[in-house]
Order: sequence, then structure tokens, then C-alpha cells
Amino acid sequence: KVVVVVALTDVENTSWIVETRLRLIRAFPQYYKSGNLHIIVPPRRFYPSPSTFVKQKYRDPEDRTKWRTKQNYDVSFLLLYCSFANAKWFLMLEDDIATRPGFDAKLVKYLQGRRPDFIHAQFTYLGLIGKLFPISVILSFSKLIFHFAE
Repeated sequence: KVVVVVALTDVENTSWIVETRLRLIRAFPQYYKSGNLHIIVPPRRFYPSPSTFVKQKYRDPEDRTKWRTKQNYDVSFLLLYCSFANAKWFLMLEDDIATRPGFDAKLVKYLQGRRPDFIHAQFTYLGLIGKLFPISVILSFSKLIFHFAE
């Protein structure tokens, strides 16, 4: 069973969240009703206040630093949510990633040949995108990202 978790993390844009959530439910009603599609929104209080949000590093401009910090909080929240799922694996994808036909079957076949104690598998070199983790490490990973978010 595959469960897709969509994190809508633009918490300042409430109308976008409502519209996107409705679009997803209308586009995939059978998956939503069966529990195979979860749509989550982090509470605003999960994020630090904007005045303490930025600690510039790596000589990056302030807007990039804000974006990267927010992305870390976004991912931490998603992982935290997924750590409580009744699942064996977590695969990180983003909305601009398309998989090839048969990807899911190949992934299952790949997993059947893996030792159960591996930490992660990498299907792309794009940061966290395309990384597969056993669910047993997700909570620790979420805490680590949250701890170093800034």
C-alpha cells in the first residue's frame, strides 16, 4: 500500500492552502477517501517568528537564507508526521518530480533485495529528493533537521 503525504507549507497563504487542498481532493477522491492521500499543513507556531528566522550563513543573501531555513522546517514537519505512519519506508519527492511508468514496481523489487538495516537509498543526486529511508530512522532525521534548521 502506498500512502502519499502532501505537505502544504505556505502557511501565510491560507487561500492557496484551501484551494490546493480542494483541488487535490477533487483530483484524487478515491485515494483521499481510502486514506492513501494525506494532506497536511503545519501550524504557524511550528515556525520561528519572522524576526528570529534568519541567521545568515555561507554568504548567502537574506532571502535565500530565509528560504533554506523555512525549507528545513517544512521537511522536519513532514518527516515528523510520516514518522508516525504505519509504513516501512519513506520516499521524498517534490511536486516537480515525475517518475517513469513502472517506477513503483521497480522500487518494490529493489526493496525486496535489500538488507533491512540499511540507512537510506539514493535514486537521484538532488539533495533530499529521491531519497528512500526506512521509517525507523525518520523521527531521528526529523529531529536532526529541526535542530540544525537555522
